[in-house]
Amino acid sequence: MSQGLCPSCGAAVNLNAEQSQTACAYCGGNVVRVEAEQQYVEFARSTAGGKYLLAEIARKNGKYAEALSYYNKIIEQDERASEAWLGKGLCSFPRDNLADIPASEVLTSCEAAITFAQHPEAMRKRAAAEIAQLVATCGLQRLSWLTGTKTGGGLREFYRLYGDGKLHIDKWVKALSECRQAYEQMLRWALENDPKSELVAETGISLGRAVLGGGAVEGFNSGEFKRYLDVLRGIDPKTAEECERGFREQDEAARKASAEDEDECDEPEDDPRDDLQPDSAEKSKSGGFFGKLKRLFE
Repeated sequence: MSQGLCPSCGAAVNLNAEQSQTACAYCGGNVVRVEAEQQYVEFARSTAGGKYLLAEIARKNGKYAEALSYYNKIIEQDERASEAWLGKGLCSFPRDNLADIPASEVLTSCEAAITFAQHPEAMRKRAAAEIAQLVATCGLQRLSWLTGTKTGGGLREFYRLYGDGKLHIDKWVKALSECRQAYEQMLRWALENDPKSELVAETGISLGRAVLGGGAVEGFNSGEFKRYLDVLRGIDPKTAEECERGFREQDEAARKASAEDEDECDEPEDDPRDDLQPDSAEKSKSGGFFGKLKRLFE
């Protein structure tokens, strides 16, 4: 296995001994083995390239603050360093935050990467794929954890963070909504930059289903989901049909569960744990989702 760089978007490419050429997984460009390997060697020997490779190693090992420091140093030396801008954007996405996701900051850095790239259209596709992967891994994992009502993981973490004797369910529901909105913003940007990306479409569909399954539905627009479904329909009609059918079934189940939970919460019994219950305004915000939370303590 040898390493090379895509001549179009600059993404790292691994080639096995039998491959003389391959297609870039990010931009789809043709990568010739000899040229890609030579480009990698030249880049690694340069001052900026060496720092960039150190940043990439740090990022792959989960040391995002260290990686971000390297990217910033490269940009200070050369503000047109496209690769560093992309890396900075990806590292600006918080991996350990429950909320406060700086989607605009992430996307601004990606825009700079496209602007300064030698091949802007190829970088556009690469940046879109990187954002989709980020949401598909870190983003959906975080949303799934926050809505983990079976174990109450997200709820108990919020109790730890805001531990003053109350669960602050209103803050938790707000965090869920903010997470969803940030991920929607990032995927919307990705789709605008690569309208035919199967990865972006599938990630958007996964986000829609995660929202319905987890309860972060306040302000959710099903049109967002259908947008990705239309893209996938043009690529893989059969998969798109299965996804649409699953979405409808999940949507109906979520609406039914929400109605049942609201009925359960209409007449709460006296309970010594009343300080764990949100007021009526909070119930209206959380709807059926609160019903699921309430049962954690029953």
